[in-house]
Amino acid sequence: MTNVDRFRPYRLRPNSDDILFYHVYDSLSETPFVTNIGIISGKGLNCTTPPHAVITYREFANHLNCDNREPTSFISFSRNSKDAYEEAMRRMGQIRVKDPHGGPDLERNPKSVRIAIASASAMDNTKTFYFSTLDLIDMLKITSDSYISPQLRENEWFVLGYIPTDAIVIDVVPEVFHQVLGVVDRRQG
Repeated sequence: MTNVDRFRPYRLRPNSDDILFYHVYDSLSETPFVTNIGIISGKGLNCTTPPHAVITYREFANHLNCDNREPTSFISFSRNSKDAYEEAMRRMGQIRVKDPHGGPDLERNPKSVRIAIASASAMDNTKTFYFSTLDLIDMLKITSDSYISPQLRENEWFVLGYIPTDAIVIDVVPEVFHQVLGVVDRRQG
């Protein structure tokens, strides 16, 4: 199997239920949702570079390293709404963040914490390149790695480069997340 064959995005099976993904971001995020644009990875959008040239073990490891504040080619999503809500609440409570370059601590605006909800069927329609941690482990032929926890394997998903606005169902503050989630879930069912 060639590299090109190995690097394929996830796609919903015909007649399957839609999948919702939750992206938590704030004033310090490299990947905020921007109205009429969408979400662009910290390294930006490069449509001319094939995925197998961008998706590398090093890039993946840098993205998963919470101490790394350098931009990567990935945008993280959770498939679990509870995990997304807990991450949003954690960020709201953590105002000071260590500067990775040794400068003064960075200050997060707690009111800037938001959760963007994306739809897999909408991403399929826009040809967005998204995949699960398990997909990525298979693409990169990773046999074992201590920093990839079982919970991460099940719930962490990634987008390469860019998510257009059309794939975002709604963008909300954590305080109303559960109310909105009920409405979105009813629309999906």
